[in-house]
Amino acid sequence: MSVLDSETGKERWKKALPGDYRILNHGTDDPYVLIQQNGEVKAYDPANGKVAWSFKVKGPQMEDPARDPYYTGGYRSLPLSPADGSARWMLLGREWKLVDLQSGKAKAVYPAAKGERFEVLDDRYLLVHRGTGEKEEDYYGAKAYETVLYDAVEQRKAWTLKGRGTKGIMDGDTIYMALNGIPAAVDTMTGKVRWVMSTSSKTNEDLSHLASSSFAVLERYLLLAHGHDLLVLGKEDGKVLGRLHDVYAGSAELRELDARNGSLNAEADELYAGTANGAFIRYDVKALEKRLDGLD
Repeated sequence: MSVLDSETGKERWKKALPGDYRILNHGTDDPYVLIQQNGEVKAYDPANGKVAWSFKVKGPQMEDPARDPYYTGGYRSLPLSPADGSARWMLLGREWKLVDLQSGKAKAVYPAAKGERFEVLDDRYLLVHRGTGEKEEDYYGAKAYETVLYDAVEQRKAWTLKGRGTKGIMDGDTIYMALNGIPAAVDTMTGKVRWVMSTSSKTNEDLSHLASSSFAVLERYLLLAHGHDLLVLGKEDGKVLGRLHDVYAGSAELRELDARNGSLNAEADELYAGTANGAFIRYDVKALEKRLDGLD
């Protein structure tokens, strides 16, 4: 492995990496070069290659679900407001660890399991969805799913909910999610379902493939790309108020994570929406909400 100066292209240092190894970096903003090899993680100073910190990894390395081309879990990468990168969840051996990248200390630990995915809601909570029954270790082959809110600070399950809850986002004491693909609101503390969007689909039908974007949470409304429509929902009751005109939604196969991260983003007073027919649209949030008020 060679480490180059980004400005000059000159080699700063290099290191032989015989055998199997994993590079754990996500980008150039990481403070160290992170290498997992021979049951150990080491952080190398990018300037000189000296080891800043290291720790042992427990057990054999599990297959990282992020390598699944249909994977949509982990962090939601917000293009307009990048998350704090001082700590990161990593699958190390048979554990997920929230590692402080400056010190190498584990701030939280979550036991890894096959047939399981999770989304990072914030520094404390993970929204876990996993298969149940005979094929529980086969995420896509499972006949049924359950959703767990995991408290990484107290290292315990806060609650369990029937169904596959994805595209989760926290807003005050509420988690908005696509529950089996249907927009729903869940109480963060109790796991009680406050509302589920009305639909004509069968009760046990999983429509997760239709919910392609993440939620855009406005002051009084929710927006979600669902099928080919950009739906507008009331935050308090989940009532479908309509859809945004001329926005043709959709999802490209093997781009599910990109769709979750970037197809719909609300930031301050602006909303950006990508489409499936080549348009990229910017809305003024205040003006949009004023127009939507006339629909209710």
